[in-house]
Amino acid sequence: MKFEHPNVLYFLFFLIIPILIHLFHFRRHKTLYFSNLFFIKKIEEVNRSTKKLKRVIILITRLLAFISIILAFAQPYIPNKQVENGKNLYCFYVDNSYSMALQGTHGELFSMAKERAKKIAEQAERDTRFLLVTNQFDGIEQQILSKADFLENLNYLDYSPLKKSLSDVMQWITDAVEMSSEGNSSTYRVSCFLLSDFQKNNLKNTQWKSSNQLSLYPIQILAQKIENLAVDSIWFDKPHFKKGENNELFIKVKNYSAEDFINVEVGLEINQTKRTALCDIPKNSEKTISIHYTDQELGLKKGRVWINDKYILFDDDFYFSYQVQEYSPILIADGEDAVSNIQSVYSLEKYFKLSQCSQNNFTPDKLNDINLLILNGWNDISDAAITLISEFVTKGGSLAVFPGSKLQLEKWNSFLLKLRLPTFNKLSNTSFKINQIAYQDPFFKGVFETKPQKLLMPLQNKIYPNIASKSSILPLISYENNQVLFLKSLQNAVYLFCSTLHEEAGNFKKNALFSTILLRMSENAIRTYPNYLTIGSSEVFPLQLSSKNDTPVKLKSKDVEFVPQQYKEMGFVYLSVQSSSVQKHQKAGFYDIISDEIKGVLAVNDNREESLITPASKDEINMYFQSLGYNELNYSSLENENELLTLNFKKELVFWRLFIFFAILFIIIELMLLKWWKD
Repeated sequence: MKFEHPNVLYFLFFLIIPILIHLFHFRRHKTLYFSNLFFIKKIEEVNRSTKKLKRVIILITRLLAFISIILAFAQPYIPNKQVENGKNLYCFYVDNSYSMALQGTHGELFSMAKERAKKIAEQAERDTRFLLVTNQFDGIEQQILSKADFLENLNYLDYSPLKKSLSDVMQWITDAVEMSSEGNSSTYRVSCFLLSDFQKNNLKNTQWKSSNQLSLYPIQILAQKIENLAVDSIWFDKPHFKKGENNELFIKVKNYSAEDFINVEVGLEINQTKRTALCDIPKNSEKTISIHYTDQELGLKKGRVWINDKYILFDDDFYFSYQVQEYSPILIADGEDAVSNIQSVYSLEKYFKLSQCSQNNFTPDKLNDINLLILNGWNDISDAAITLISEFVTKGGSLAVFPGSKLQLEKWNSFLLKLRLPTFNKLSNTSFKINQIAYQDPFFKGVFETKPQKLLMPLQNKIYPNIASKSSILPLISYENNQVLFLKSLQNAVYLFCSTLHEEAGNFKKNALFSTILLRMSENAIRTYPNYLTIGSSEVFPLQLSSKNDTPVKLKSKDVEFVPQQYKEMGFVYLSVQSSSVQKHQKAGFYDIISDEIKGVLAVNDNREESLITPASKDEINMYFQSLGYNELNYSSLENENELLTLNFKKELVFWRLFIFFAILFIIIELMLLKWWKD
């Protein structure tokens, strides 16, 4: 026999008090005074042995009553034979991913999972210890709990935006057992209960193998109807946004159901702008629709795309943000062979804020808040300029290089190598024609509707010969002999013109193609930030801050404010929503980016992996766990109410109610002795 509260047994020492009272109270002698011997005759003669027996029986009944009360509070029980050689440890994984929001036979799958875990725990032995694990994977979930603490924590579980593979769950449970403060895994008889819908996409990553011997109970909770409609992703037709200019937003909606959806309403809200569209989505397919609108105001924009779906709700909304800027700043640094045509093109468009300086006055402060730097006709380049321009490119700035006609090749090739661009040879004549343009590349998107059959090409009869590796650069304009005239680096936003704009080299600067590439470079140079981040992904949001600013960047919504994971590099702070400490605070929506003041808006969305709902079969689940090294499996499923009681565990024998009964019985016996057994 064992006791739930053995410390209560110390109160048995107080039983000596009624014993002492009994002994000393009945040994006292009383003096009786009589006025006449006549009264002595009326005193009943009582047998001394009978009186003594009565007193002993009363003492025994009192002691037994007190003992019964003390034992009842100590809560005695006889444990199950299963735990004679060690404690039981019940490890519960309760899947709280969004797919568990589907409806089962008795409510949401998540609620059914919690109720099932509660029933298993209530049947467990008294000294059983518990481990409660969800997809959150925080430090609290590595603590070994008592039954009371387990049931309390179970009540507070909620959905999590995170998704974990089952092998990751088993690894987490194994580590938690081994690192528990009460000992290592050999201390326990470990039983693991996995309550989940067991999606097929969770049965992955079988490289890890189990090292623990434990009893595994996969309990699959199946939905009545497996259907879902989700907004999968969004994107724009261009990376930049201008006031008064048409925007086209593309929205991909996926139907994960076995039935067609007709006239699905897709809505768009951007600040005060609202648009809707209708579409038909066949079963198990996807549909991309586009919505056009125009931004009439400058500033930050908060957008939300939504659909109406009655099944899983987390993927019905998709959040995004962007900024409509008043202008795009451009700096033209003029060298010895500078031409005026570049300035003439940009002066025609008010959106571009143009500034100029000479090569001799090119200083670091000139690059503050500049999107595009254009080197116009430089022949020589200093080491300081190479370092300054390289840092500008590394920080995300765009660079366009139009060399002069008398290059100092040694310095220039050193500069080009640092930017991972092809090096030059001496300027030479070419008899080949320009006839290759990368029409299909996004750089020329919107310029040519179709590949033109006849296009008036510029005449450019001089070139800096170069050996261009296609793995590092993208040729945009080339000669018929494959020599590249204009290229873009694949490593960064750097454009290189492999000739000179000097008059003797040709008339390229007077052709419409010249104006086209200038405008496209400036549009692509607009600093853009991700329209959204996905919770749990490795994506980062770059934020440019002053180097003197040491204040941690915070994210703040209507409900919560916290410091996200962040790191600094080359004048930028990169924000991440990947770490578990951030994810437990975060929900999909909009967050103000705060560093002394509001610096921008970050839109955050839930991972869409949970949108695909395909539960695994019993055989697939068993084969998966066997591949992980678990051979002792006890699969079950919860599809109806009767199956909620399929798992039974032997309980210990509990006696506290019996001792309460004995205490009452002995008190009644004592009262009867005092009332009916007269001295």
